[in-house]
Amino acid sequence: MSNETQTTVQLRDRELDQMRKHVRAAEENLREIARITGSKLRPHSPHRDVKQMRFIFDNVRVVIDWRKEGGTCDVYEDPPGICRQCEAGE
Repeated sequence: MSNETQTTVQLRDRELDQMRKHVRAAEENLREIARITGSKLRPHSPHRDVKQMRFIFDNVRVVIDWRKEGGTCDVYEDPPGICRQCEAGE
């Protein structure tokens, strides 16, 4: 176990409101990326719920884990601006 102490900072008032606004906007945009990616890879599949998403900066990758697809995941990647199924280990 580390001897380092963990620091916790409580956001309040305007800062907390602003942070929650940014989180809601990011969530809405990521869900739209998931919707588009899913519709491109499985156009005849009904709407699927997102279980988890990971956003990787620099050469952007959004990895989307689906709730109802038996552990499958999809990726939006830019560059090159593609939707694809996950590779092993993603």
